[in-house]
Amino acid sequence: YGHTEYDDRNYSVDAVLAGIYYDPVSQLTIGLEGEYIMDGSYTKTSKANSSSVDTVQVDLVTVFRF
Repeated sequence: YGHTEYDDRNYSVDAVLAGIYYDPVSQLTIGLEGEYIMDGSYTKTSKANSSSVDTVQVDLVTVFRF
């Protein structure tokens, strides 16, 4: 699990990441990760001109060890 938050005068990002992993053998890890990103640009004095883009990402992760 991870959480990131960034906020300055004209830009704001808030992201949450979580994953679940399985090790069927010691040389292999398989995982599923999901991330939700709330990304917005705004002016604190005038939120009428604000814009926001929300993104959802899902990734399949494999790690091989030799």
